[in-house]
Amino acid sequence: SLTTRNEDLLINEKIISIQENDYYRVLLTNSRLLIFEEDELYTSYQLEDIIGAESVDEATILLEEDEYLYLGTDKLFIIDLYTDEISLFKYSKEGLNSLMEGEINNFSLIIDEDFNKELWISLNNGISILKIDDETFRNFKFNQRSKNKLPNGFSSILKLPNEEILVSNSNTGLYRYS
Repeated sequence: SLTTRNEDLLINEKIISIQENDYYRVLLTNSRLLIFEEDELYTSYQLEDIIGAESVDEATILLEEDEYLYLGTDKLFIIDLYTDEISLFKYSKEGLNSLMEGEINNFSLIIDEDFNKELWISLNNGISILKIDDETFRNFKFNQRSKNKLPNGFSSILKLPNEEILVSNSNTGLYRYS
């Protein structure tokens, strides 16, 4: 069990986030990603090898039911757990099909009835939506003056059977979109 896994952590290593699915348990620490399968360490990644920094204090992860692990800082990293391939998406000043500028603080994966996947990415200044199949982005920058605004990031997202989407934000409440 994980309660006996303290020997896997380094001195001064802090756990930032934990995710689990039917196959893996993932620990994000300030310096590594530890991936467990059946309570045994399956593989680990140094964050420096993935994000280019030795350590991180704030990051978020999402482990989907298939083979992908999403890691967010100011960039989006998608790790294929079967092949170890890492895809990188980041902000582009040109703004053409790129992640919106900002710090990623949450993810939500929405799968429609045709099994199309959208990764909703909460940032400190809005929301980016990545259509997984064709790797295209839609960005919604927070604008307090807009009456049809998306919130400044989100706490959770729920897609209803009638295709409406509920977006909650811990600071500003619940939003409904059709």
